Amino acid sequence: MAYLSERPAEAVEWFERAKPFEPERSFVVVHGEIPTGIERLIAAARAGKSLTPEEARRGDEKARLILMLADVYLESEVHEKALELATLVIDKPKGTATPAQRSWAHRQRAVAHACLGLEAKEDARREYVAAQQAGPTTPWAPECLLMAGTILHNHQRKRPEAFAVFEEVVRQYPKSESAAKAAYFVGVLHEWHSEWPQAKAAYQRVIRDYPESRWAAAAMNYHLKKVEAGLAASNTGNTPGR
Repeated sequence: MAYLSERPAEAVEWFERAKPFEPERSFVVVHGEIPTGIERLIAAARAGKSLTPEEARRGDEKARLILMLADVYLESEVHEKALELATLVIDKPKGTATPAQRSWAHRQRAVAHACLGLEAKEDARREYVAAQQAGPTTPWAPECLLMAGTILHNHQRKRPEAFAVFEEVVRQYPKSESAAKAAYFVGVLHEWHSEWPQAKAAYQRVIRDYPESRWAAAAMNYHLKKVEAGLAASNTGNTPGR
């Protein structure tokens, strides 16, 4: 309640009290550190940071509270509860929750499904698409579309469909970080399949259109060298190793 009322200092105090009662993890961290859900909540509250973006906190008050609570559950890795709460916002009568609130609810469902295992990846993909369609101008829309394309390729092996989605990210959101990453992924997919001319053209687009991005640096300093080697080898009839 302190967190939902945006009283971060009080929220930190209560989250700290709850920490000893956090359920044990189902896995062991063998190297480095992975914060627990309650530790992430404490860090967010201590920084005065809301897990829910401002655009989703504006509009219907009940939707705001539900979305903020769902994000608490997401951060705490209680994914089933987050799904249940996000659905309440999506199922509200049209015109109650704002488009941004409905979009964020779909995005919450997508993240929750993505964390529930491989069998839920298609559900996650559909929710990411729904999030982008419900709020195409929201700050998170480009990333949602990018995530849908990533699932298509990485988990469903639908390469042409993934290409189409990545190109849609570049077309709709050309100035976004997600567009730079999507354009880079186009090059990577071509490279993985030894399609050297297409890979070279894709990486050159990243360098030309997104010169300040980390993806342009990766394309220039690493990938283009491999692609040039691949092109040279294909011209001599040899196949370079990856």
